[in-house]
This record gives sequence, structure tokens and C-alpha cells, in this order.
Amino acid sequence: MSRPPHNPVWRGIVPMNLGMNRSSINKLACVIQAMIVVLGLPLSASGQALHGEWVNQSQAVIQEHRKTDVQIVVLDENDRAVLGAQVHVEQLRHDFVIGLTLPVDRAPPDALSGQPVWRCVNAVSLDRLTQWTGADLIEPGEDPVAVARDWIQAIGPDRIVYGRVISADAGKNPDALLAMSREAFQDALLQRFDDALGTGRTVYSYDLYSDCVFAGVVEQRLGYGMLNRLYDTAQARRPDAQFNIRVNNGLDMRRSRDMFQRVQALQLRQIHFDGITIDQQFNARVQALSLARTLNDRVHTLPVPVTIVGLEVGGASSIAAAFNFETVLRLLFAQPNITGIYLAGMTAEDLDDPSAALIGEAGRLTASGQVFDDLFHRLWWTDLTEVSDDLGNISARVFAGTYRLTATLPDGRVCETEVHLPKADEPRRVVLQVGPVE
Repeated sequence: MSRPPHNPVWRGIVPMNLGMNRSSINKLACVIQAMIVVLGLPLSASGQALHGEWVNQSQAVIQEHRKTDVQIVVLDENDRAVLGAQVHVEQLRHDFVIGLTLPVDRAPPDALSGQPVWRCVNAVSLDRLTQWTGADLIEPGEDPVAVARDWIQAIGPDRIVYGRVISADAGKNPDALLAMSREAFQDALLQRFDDALGTGRTVYSYDLYSDCVFAGVVEQRLGYGMLNRLYDTAQARRPDAQFNIRVNNGLDMRRSRDMFQRVQALQLRQIHFDGITIDQQFNARVQALSLARTLNDRVHTLPVPVTIVGLEVGGASSIAAAFNFETVLRLLFAQPNITGIYLAGMTAEDLDDPSAALIGEAGRLTASGQVFDDLFHRLWWTDLTEVSDDLGNISARVFAGTYRLTATLPDGRVCETEVHLPKADEPRRVVLQVGPVE
């Protein structure tokens, strides 16, 4: 099979044969794990564990698609350019969505702000808290409401997503829902769009229809037209929200083919949707070549933005899981069509595979947690200081996000501002100007 030419990530990925069998690799992983645990070593001083040409290629794509240009001009109180000002460009948040699926029965830990791993999170998913809770149309109780509010207050997310609304799988819907008339069915669902769990915060998106690789109960019982009616009415009720189609494990090679065909079928039937949500878990060794091919052949060509949710990356050991996790994060972050990632959980109790945990006993980071923090808060993070030229200018290429810009003039005066720097084709110009001397 020839490699598609249009995605730069492909060009550097080559099969590797280190002359080691599985037993030798596992023994080596155990030795590395022991060294890290005993000596307290980071996986890499540069915030990464993996090396090689495909890593370099993925990083080049990340630099191209996740960064934007900014020009900062420093002026004095008389509108004159300032030569020699120290300009600090400090990133506060990523534009790329890094989310967490909230637990249903546990309050957040104390003092999350600024803590490793937690400081990377800028969004939350209510997926576990908003599910139908039995055979009938029972709304979540007061305890989940309190849990959601506590977590939202602790994290301070930029956006909240609702999660799944209705499933193509009859077994994942209340019995009463399927017995309703079309009108009652629609009304019951739309009641859930007004204010998710009473959090008082605007919900950014809903997975309107999930598990939809194969034709499901809604199409069979109510017809494809019902999906459009549901979308149109939901959009009228919540015009600021996005309504997505959701697929389970759509990054698996076989499932990705089914997903692509399903999306094409929905398009041919003129079913409306704003994005694709892929609920994804990796529990075995992640092959970079295979995943890159799936992303290139399927995700790259989808007609709408893609969000990865419920992400869980395990392995044969905690170190193997960390290598898998970095492989997945690099390739996902290098795919321009992917706009966000929501983790299934931070600790083993929220995950199917304990090796995928980012936080271990006593709140310590696991190897995967260290990789996650190193990538999103060191390698893929902008914090730099430059000196203004004789025109008062500095130019920088930064990761898209929210920033604090601080200029310290040669005479000691300081001015600062916060600014949002989204991905843009043209450089953003920002002026920092001090007031008069008092």
C-alpha cells in the first residue's frame, strides 16, 4: 500500500525492528520503570520519551498547525517605540481542548489550581453524570448535581460538554423512551438541553446520537427523518451549542472504515451534524504506523471537526502505557481535524485499565501522568522573554491560547495585559503601552 502524500506525519514513519523479542522488550521496560521509580527520573529532560524520525515529523506538523504568530509593540506614554524592553510572553491556557470526564460520586481533590496534570485541563465532560439512570426517564439526582458543581468550580473549565443523549443501541436507552410517540420522544430529549444538571454554565456541545457505526434503533423505529427533526429542534433551542454524532473506538483500523462509511451514509441522507465524537480506548501496544494511517485515511478526510472522548491508553506495564500514551497524544495533536481530547479519568478507579492512570497513590504522577504534563505544559507550551528592537517590536510564534504579556521598560516601569491568541493566517498585533511617570 502506498503512503498518502498529503499528510507530513506519514513521511517520517518507518517500521522499526530492534532485534528484540517481546520477552526482552518487557524486561527492558521493567528495568526502565525501576530506574524511574527508584531514582525519581523524568522520562526525558525535553518532556518526551519517544525519539525518531516519525516523532520529528509529528512535531513539525504540530508546530505548523497548533501555533500562531504574534507581533508585540512596546510604546511609552508619548506613543514612542521603546528599545530594550523585556517582554515576557506567558501562556495561561491552551486553545486546544484538554478535558476530563467527571466522576459520578467523588468530590475533587483540594487545591487543583497549578498542580501538575490538573493545570493542563481546560474543559470537562458530564458524560457520566447525564446518562439515563434506569429503565424509565429518571433525571439524575441532587448528588450528581453537587458533584458537577464542585468539579466545575475546582477546575474552572473554558467549556463544558454534555456527553451522550440518545444511543443507536436499544439496550442503552430507557424502555419508556422507545415506547413514546415521535413527539413525546422529541420533547423528552429536548428537556435535557436546557441546563445540564443545573450547573448554571453554558454547555458547549452534545453527542446527540451515539454508537452509530451501524444502523440503530432510532432509524429503524422512527426513521432517519427523526434525526434531522431532533437536530433542528435542538439547534433552535440551543443555537449556540454543537450537536455531534458519536462513534465508539473509531480509531481502530476496522472500526474507522465502518465509521467513514457510516458518515458518508448519513450525509447522503442529508442528516445534519456539527462534528464527530470518537470514544476511544487503547489497551494494547500502540503501533504508530497503523494509527497514523487511520488518522490520515479516515479522520483527516472527515467533513467536520473531531473530538476524542473517554480517552484511556493502557499497556503491559505503567512504562509501556506511558510510551503508548505519548504515541497517541503526538499523533492526535498533530492531526489538524482533531479539536480536543477528553480523558476518561485521572485515577485507576475511573478507568477500565489501571495502567492508564495519570495519578497514582498519594497523588503522585504515574509515568503516563508525567508524559501528559511534560507534553502539554512544557513541550507544547509557550513561555519566553524577548527584548524589543528599535521599533519597539518583538515577533514570536506561539501555541494558540490565552496569554499574559508583560513589558518591563529599561526605566523599570511595567505594563501587562491578557490576550487571546487563536490560530490565524496573519500575525496578531498587540500594543503594550505604559502610562505617564507619576
